[in-house]
Amino acid sequence: MPIAAATNDNGAVTLGGNFPGCPSLDPVTGDGTTAAAVTYSKGAVGPYLTHALVHFPTGGAATAMDRLAAAVTTCKSFSQELAGITVRFTLAPTEVPPTLGQSAFGVRMTGDTDFGIAVTADIVAVRRGEFVLWLNDMTVGTTPAGMVTTLANAAADRCASRIKGC
Repeated sequence: MPIAAATNDNGAVTLGGNFPGCPSLDPVTGDGTTAAAVTYSKGAVGPYLTHALVHFPTGGAATAMDRLAAAVTTCKSFSQELAGITVRFTLAPTEVPPTLGQSAFGVRMTGDTDFGIAVTADIVAVRRGEFVLWLNDMTVGTTPAGMVTTLANAAADRCASRIKGC
């Protein structure tokens, strides 16, 4: 069931959340971008599946991908307060099919708390021309099945068949 959706034609759609402990994961959209995103949830603690598509001005998609991909090296671990609880995150690269677009990367964010609550997110980003596809599979308390890698192929194919230049 969809729980949130956003579209815009002149500003930020948050991709990756708001992570002050890791500036590379800050929103990569802004003036000149066009974006649409939808989040689905199975329940209160997830899993949550987010799919976003962002169209950047010329050259912007490559810059955004470089910044997002840098998170794996610049933010190998960091702490973040979420809903009043400190979560310690560790980032690790994951394999994604290299044929999805001009560039693609995957990352797993694994978080733990003093209360023994796990927060895990699998993220895949794909650049196709000046478009970036973003898929995020997040759960609280369980380890996700890694659906985003499987869904990335379908998302890339659908984008190519429906949007010129994608």
